[in-house]
Amino acid sequence: MSIILSKLHSFFVRLLGIDFPPPPVVKWKKRKEAATMCEHSHDHDHEHPHDHASPEETLALLTYMLGHNRHHAQELHELAHGVEPDVADLLHEAVDAYEEGNARLEEALALLKEV
Repeated sequence: MSIILSKLHSFFVRLLGIDFPPPPVVKWKKRKEAATMCEHSHDHDHEHPHDHASPEETLALLTYMLGHNRHHAQELHELAHGVEPDVADLLHEAVDAYEEGNARLEEALALLKEV
């Protein structure tokens, strides 16, 4: 788990007063300049179907996710103004990460709209 996620996890454990498992570590593999989670590095003998949404459903879902992420980024930014400086710095880093992800979602949406 990254240092940022580790510190955010610890912050929320302190804030909520309950312990919960940290988020799983996701290892991304590069393929032709794009990161993907669909690659598997282990052997298994069971079916692993990937249900794919229609282009319209994909466009609608990504549009929703982008708006949802923007809302979360705004909430984190507002929270950062009411906490101690070291926590505020981490929250602002999380906002930056959301914005970076949102930029990629915007690019993906633009490409989908071209098709």
